[in-house]
Amino acid sequence: MQNSTNLSNKTALVAIDTQNLFYSVRDLYGPGARIDFRKLKDKAKQICGTEDVRCVAYLTHLKDELTSLVAALKKLGYEIRNKPIQKRANGEVVGSDVDMDIVVEIAMAWAHYKVVCVASGDGDFIPLYNELRKKGVKVIVLSFSNALNTELIRKVDNVVMLDDLILFQAPKPEEKVDDAPEEAVVADGEEIEVQMTNAELDEAPAAEDVVNEGE
Repeated sequence: MQNSTNLSNKTALVAIDTQNLFYSVRDLYGPGARIDFRKLKDKAKQICGTEDVRCVAYLTHLKDELTSLVAALKKLGYEIRNKPIQKRANGEVVGSDVDMDIVVEIAMAWAHYKVVCVASGDGDFIPLYNELRKKGVKVIVLSFSNALNTELIRKVDNVVMLDDLILFQAPKPEEKVDDAPEEAVVADGEEIEVQMTNAELDEAPAAEDVVNEGE
């Protein structure tokens, strides 16, 4: 596991709840929607007002199918917090809270940054945001409208909706869209698509029930 105290000298920390965005895009635009993580990172830089950002992506998976996604995210400069979902002997998925990982890392790192940006509309982060703002840290939330807890509008410095941002590619009319969406990552001009299986999507817990761990 990567030690989150090994901090780079950056102005802004951007924490991305990949699972939250994945389901938000899927619900809003359909199972064929794809996230362009290069554009997401560029948007975060724009909103934070600096090129000097440290981006950390939290994600989870059941098997090894996301190896290419992890590699592509790393190539784009993301740090990865990733852990396979665990199962009990009876096959039941052990659900944990990914929010806790994000809170712990930010709580350990906040003093090193002027801006903390979280790509998640989850209201569970409000107590953390309150403390960060008391300490003079600017707090920004990136979210899709369908996943935003509206209480956040009053609790952070800025809430930026991603709905009108071209982070995704809608399926063409002639394309057959399976239940399992594809995640697309653009890295050095190449699009790497990772197919998540139906089994993974069916067995994976909701965004708020998954936990990611640093590599």
